[in-house]
Amino acid sequence: MTISHMIKLSEKSEKHLALHFGNSKSAGSVFFTEVFANPSELLQYVNSCEPSETIAQTGNREALIFHMAEAVGNSGIIQRSHVLPENTIVESRNGFQVEVALLKQLELTYEFCVIVEKTDGESHVITAFPGAYSLPFPYEGQDKEEFEKSTLFWQEYILCRKA
Repeated sequence: MTISHMIKLSEKSEKHLALHFGNSKSAGSVFFTEVFANPSELLQYVNSCEPSETIAQTGNREALIFHMAEAVGNSGIIQRSHVLPENTIVESRNGFQVEVALLKQLELTYEFCVIVEKTDGESHVITAFPGAYSLPFPYEGQDKEEFEKSTLFWQEYILCRKA
């Protein structure tokens, strides 16, 4: 699937994206407000240039990866092997219990991902986050192969936030 038209942002997606902007206290990746002040600014950028890479996903979804010359934010995931167990907690996120690593410093990232879904000839943002491409949390409705890949990915990686 190639995105050749404007990508749109639903009210639901914009609310979810707020977790990845500004002074969010949620675990996960956060954009620097100096780069993208809000989801609308991010969408404007995404619609004005081509991604560095695209990765096809199931369910008419595609990950668009963008690389930038300046740091766009902090990465919100880390390999579990780099975190001591005593530095992890469990938080509720979107109704699910997830493990979170509490770190003194989060890694700067110069790339970000935008996940879009194409339906009825339109493309809509599902989510966007600073950092390298990562798989979604396993969820009901994924096909078996994607569910297994997501499960393995999140067994190796963990969300993080500044302690």
